[in-house]
Amino acid sequence: TCALPISSSGAAVGAAIDFTPDRLQRLLGEIWHDVLGVEVSDPRVSFFDLHGDSLLAIKMLSRVRERLGVALTPHALISNPTIGDLTRLLQGQAPSRATSPVVRIRSAERGTPTFFVHPVGGSVFCYTGLGRRWPGDGAFYALQARGIEDDAAPLTTVEELAEYYCEALRRIQPRGPYHLGGWSLGGIYARQLAKMLPDKVRLVVTLGSPFAGDPRATNAWRLYEFTSGHKVDDREHHMGGRISDPPPVPTTAIYSRTDGI
Repeated sequence: TCALPISSSGAAVGAAIDFTPDRLQRLLGEIWHDVLGVEVSDPRVSFFDLHGDSLLAIKMLSRVRERLGVALTPHALISNPTIGDLTRLLQGQAPSRATSPVVRIRSAERGTPTFFVHPVGGSVFCYTGLGRRWPGDGAFYALQARGIEDDAAPLTTVEELAEYYCEALRRIQPRGPYHLGGWSLGGIYARQLAKMLPDKVRLVVTLGSPFAGDPRATNAWRLYEFTSGHKVDDREHHMGGRISDPPPVPTTAIYSRTDGI
């Protein structure tokens, strides 16, 4: 079978969703019950609060495609994590989004927003739980890799990534301030972005990111060279400068012995 083309909202183009809202919610509830093993009586409950993870999400999206004939992206689920949200999305009532790496995990109309950069692999499913529980009252977004959900060519250099993410940040929060963070390689990108945007970034938080000491202490250097196009020994030529130099903003690094850093 051919893949259905995806619209900017994350739903399939041309898919006829002519169910009533109640009927659609019942069908989605049945799918969630099959995948999660629980009855879903409240359409406002998040898929991820019911112990849904990335593997179950892919399974659920596959069931939606089989039963409803609609292709939804992981981005669509992360941004619309409840049955009520998905119902509005599938009926074309949810606001569409421009092509962007930004995935909304938690909405808020006030407070300082937080942006976490994807780790190796490009997906941001790993941030769904963190984003919903992040302290403060600001919105929480994740930056996923280009091409993770469509046929767009992935970016191959840090300079291209930096400009791509900087432009995405400007669209959401043109004047700042905002917080940046990331897990593993994502934390390195967050630190480097903060060096490039010091007047807009208020705080950086990294989780298990190997930015100090011998760059070959872990295998992260291989991944960095592969994704950035730079050698780790080219200390002065990384976006934002040397990886080990701290950003000119408050920075918190969280790691454990098992991280190897």
